[in-house]
Amino acid sequence: MVSELFTVYGESDGVAVTDDFPLYADLIDYTIAAPEYLRIPQGMKVKIWAIRVNGNLGDTAVTVNYTHDVTAGIPVYVAINTDILDNAVDSRFSDDYRKPIILRGFAGTEAVKFTWTQPAAVVANVEIDVEYCD
Repeated sequence: MVSELFTVYGESDGVAVTDDFPLYADLIDYTIAAPEYLRIPQGMKVKIWAIRVNGNLGDTAVTVNYTHDVTAGIPVYVAINTDILDNAVDSRFSDDYRKPIILRGFAGTEAVKFTWTQPAAVVANVEIDVEYCD
């Protein structure tokens, strides 16, 4: 069984109240621009083990979105899970899943992206533990 566990990082831009996180990691080549989705190779799975959000200026919801065809002109994404950082409670949020969110690559055109939603545009950071496995 082949497996690669790594962490991707993203930051909201502080301008828009909702958008997709640009994703950064040492395994991702973002010399032109940071990707906004992770493609799932055919026959493999992506396991999302943890989502950590921090920012002390406002509330932030992070949604996991999945599509079966990222190559379509306008991909249709489905919201799989949403985690919310409530600054009235704490300035950081961590959701470590005992059982991960598992998304499969059937044809190699599937992808996952992470979207932020805020009541007022502020800068928030996200760390997501992702595992590719077969």
